[in-house]
Amino acid sequence: MKELYFDIVSDEWAGGLYIIKSEQGNSSFHYHCTATDLDAEKTVITTFDYTSFADFWKELVKNDLWFTLHPLYIHPEQRSFIKKALEKVNWGRVADEKWREMYKRQWNKVLTNPATYYKPLG
Repeated sequence: MKELYFDIVSDEWAGGLYIIKSEQGNSSFHYHCTATDLDAEKTVITTFDYTSFADFWKELVKNDLWFTLHPLYIHPEQRSFIKKALEKVNWGRVADEKWREMYKRQWNKVLTNPATYYKPLG
């Protein structure tokens, strides 16, 4: 069984993390990322497999400004964890107050919306 677990976009790429549950009850994660080079008119698709959400999260937060990315969906199992991570963010690193507040609103939106509000295409 494959289920959307985390969906996020930036100006350059979009990526979805899926949890895959086996009939035996084991879980793994598959990340599918699409980036478009408009100058070259080329789309690049990359995929990564992770054994845990923690492994995926370590990769995501290597970007020091991860909190300026645009989340679209966060699985309820990880919402508390991500709320705590956001509490530790130095929002002052975003100089423009309007952008800073927009980022905060988007994270809050996906962390508080019902789990069923976002259904990606396909």
